[in-house]
Parts: sequence; structure tokens; C-alpha cells
Amino acid sequence: MTEETITYCRVCEVYCGLVATVEDGRVTRLRPDDDHVASRGYICPKGAVFHEVTHDPDRVLHPLKRTEEGWQRISWEQAITEIAERLNRIRAAHGPHAVALYHGNPSGWSYSHRIFSAGWIDALGSGHSA
Repeated sequence: MTEETITYCRVCEVYCGLVATVEDGRVTRLRPDDDHVASRGYICPKGAVFHEVTHDPDRVLHPLKRTEEGWQRISWEQAITEIAERLNRIRAAHGPHAVALYHGNPSGWSYSHRIFSAGWIDALGSGHSA
């Protein structure tokens, strides 16, 4: 089954209007929405091919750890544990202000990201969030 759905791009703050072609539950094409009130039929090259990024066979979907043999898939539990251990070592050696957070496209324009990331950086005691 093929259908077209009106949506918008989430890559940056502009939120250009898109028409998504969906075939069997999978986006197969994105094109500009000529009727969108702000973008009026314009989308950038990133927005036009973002569905290809989503379905790229090389897209990383699971935690990976670099080893001497190359990249090895690990569990989420192992990844979070190892990241927490490293982060705690940095904080112990250099203080909480050694940790900072950068907000950029597209997450920088998401209210939910700003709320949760601010809570996380505050919990670390850093206060460095740009």
C-alpha cells in the first residue's frame, strides 16, 4: 500500500514542509510541500534524502565498542556502565565542570531535548550547557 503523508523536516530549526511517500509503512521518498505556510515548496538537500539516512544499512542501531580487532557490538547495559565509569573518572579527576554539553542541529531545537539534557547536566553538577 502506498500513501502520501504531510509532515515536516526535523533536521534544523526551519521545519520545512514535506510530503512523505510511504510504502508498506516505510518512507521511500521525501519532497517539498508546495502548500506549507513557511517553506512554500523549498527543502534543503539534507531534508530531501533524510529517509535514506534512516534506512541506510550502515546506520548504527546498537552500541559499538572499539577494540583492537575493530568495532564490536556490546549490550546497552555494558555501554551505559562503561560510559558512566569513564564519566565518573573524569569528574573525580577534574571536577564536575570538566563536563559540558553542546546543543546543535537538530536536537538544539527540540524543547524536550533541552529539558532532559539540562536536568542531566545539572545532576552532574556541571552547569556547562551551551
